[in-house]
Amino acid sequence: MIDSAQKNRNAAPIKGKMSLFCRLQETDQQNYRIDKALEDFHTIEELMMLTNCTRARINSHINYIENNCPHAICEPPYRAPEEKFRFVLKKTSSNSMLESSQSTSQDNSYLPTKEDFETAYRMLARPGEAISIDAVLDQIEINARGWGLLLKNNWRMITEKNIEIWSK
Repeated sequence: MIDSAQKNRNAAPIKGKMSLFCRLQETDQQNYRIDKALEDFHTIEELMMLTNCTRARINSHINYIENNCPHAICEPPYRAPEEKFRFVLKKTSSNSMLESSQSTSQDNSYLPTKEDFETAYRMLARPGEAISIDAVLDQIEINARGWGLLLKNNWRMITEKNIEIWSK
C-alpha cells in the first residue's frame, strides 16, 4: 500500500526518476511500475501484464490517485475494463486560461490540454506547410471523439485562447 509519506511526495516537484502522479521513486517498485504504466493508454488487462499486479491492486492504485492526487486526471474520464485510458497532469492557471464562472463543479466535460493540441498539430504537420488553427481544432475534436470524450460547450474558444498562451 502507499505509505504515509505519500502526501509529501504529492506536493514535491518531479525530479529525476519519479513517476508523474503520486511522485513515487523508482525504488518503490510496484507503485512506481503502476504509475509509469498509467502514463500511457492501456486497458486494465494490459496494465496487469505490464506491472505483474492483480486487477484489485491496480484498481486500488487508481482509486488512490483519483482521491488523493488532485493534479492527475483520467483520459477518457469514464473507463470500462476493456477500454484504454491513461492519467495526465492537469494544467495550472499559469499555462492555461481559467474557465468561465458558468461552468459548474459537476461539469464532467473535457477541455483539451496543451498535449492534445501538440498531438493534433503533429498529426497534421507537413514540412513547409502552414496549418490553420481551425484545422488543428478540428483534429482535436476528432481525437477527443475517438477517445470517447465529451468536449465542453465552449472548448474551441477556450482552447484557441490557451493556444495563444502556450505559444508564448
